[in-house]
Formats: sequence, structure tokens, C-alpha cells
Amino acid sequence: MTHTLPTEPTYEGLGEFHDLSMTAPWERLRPHVRTLFAGLPATSTVADLGAGSGMGTRVLAQESGVRIVALEPSLVMRSVLTARVGDSPDLSRRVTVLAGALPVDLDALPRPLDGCVCAHMLGHLDTSARRRLWRGLADRCTTGAVGLVTTEERHEDDLARTGRRAGEPLVETRVLGGLEYRAVYRDAGTLGSTDRFSTTYQVLADGELLREATFAGSWAPVSYEVLVDELGSSGLRARTLAPGVAAITR
Repeated sequence: MTHTLPTEPTYEGLGEFHDLSMTAPWERLRPHVRTLFAGLPATSTVADLGAGSGMGTRVLAQESGVRIVALEPSLVMRSVLTARVGDSPDLSRRVTVLAGALPVDLDALPRPLDGCVCAHMLGHLDTSARRRLWRGLADRCTTGAVGLVTTEERHEDDLARTGRRAGEPLVETRVLGGLEYRAVYRDAGTLGSTDRFSTTYQVLADGELLREATFAGSWAPVSYEVLVDELGSSGLRARTLAPGVAAITR
């Protein structure tokens, strides 16, 4: 049976720029991916949920020998993901790409699962959807299954850690060939809302603005405390690996 996938429309526009700012976040997660998944047998199956363009899928494959099921609702992001898998003999052998959104397409995931990755995606789901996700994962995961989840924590020392105060826009730049790509991120604190974000992308040549696009979307920050509360009676448990990174176990 086919159905229309619910997707965050923002990603259909910003897909062109998405990967330019995601290398560092995934490198920070890499040692935790290795810790959780490197010891799993090659016959294990791990779900990469909200896999995006596949940057995390690639890290998971590099740090483990498992089979991977990558679930992604956005056509644009999934197109990059599929191309990334198709360009690698190793990924082509081990990664299955599924079109689907959470939690409505949980039934598309295989049984049993030996692990999961929920990175940089929970904020797109409301509380009810996340609770349904946890129940569905608990139902599909084997006893002893592990998962990596990213959360968002507020720090008193934001200025010392990042050079900017909480709520100030974050600006990142990358140079590709003769062009500079600039991203300006405004989170909920900047926008005066608890569940919105806005990102402006600029493409410049020798300091001259060639084009600019702004994308806004919904995002509800999920802290570790919220995660623990939502897991509740699902049968999953959480523990902190690092600020903003948690492990869940079945």
C-alpha cells in the first residue's frame, strides 16, 4: 500500500546546503557511534531514523560492520542518501534505503532490530509522536539492543564554549571553489518562540552576494530529562554519554 509521506517542507529547499554544516557534528558523534555499535555482529541490523542525506549512515557503516536500514521522508534528502549509498560498494552491500516518516512508518522497519540511531531529528516530532516512536522501537528491538540519541542541553557557559551568547545567531562559512557559502542559524531563543528555527543561506563570490534563501521550520528542543520521561514505560532506558548525546538500551 502506498501513501503520501509527511515531511518537513523546509528540507526540500535547504537540501542543497545541508551537508556543508554537518561534517563537524557527525565527527563529534563518531566515537559514540563506535562505542555503541562497533562490537555488534555483522548479522545485526541497525535502523538510522531520519537518516537525512546519509552522513550519519556513512559514519555508522565506517564504525561498525552491521546492516543498516535508513529511513528518510524527504525526497531531496533521500535522493542524496541513495546516491551516497550507490557510490560506495560497501554501503551498497549493507544499506537499505526506505522512504518513510516517523512514527507513521514504523511498520516499514524490519524485525528484529539490534539498534537504532536517532540523531538531529527528535525536535521535528511532537511529544505524542516521540512516545509512539519509543514504544514502536521497544517492540521491534531485541533484548540488549542499543541506540544513539541526540538531545539538546542548555549550558550556563555558552559564551565560553562557543564564543556567542545563548540566543545569538550562529554563523558558519564554507568555501567551495570560487564561492563562499554562509549559513546564519537563528534558534528559538533568537526568534522568541519555543518551537521555531530559521536559517539563512548566502552564496557569495569575492564578497558579492549572488543569492540568498531563508528557510523556517518547526523544532521543539528535547532535553535528556524529557527523553527519560518520554521513555517511561516503553521498556527502553537512557544513560548519558556526553552533553547532548545519550544511549538507549532495551
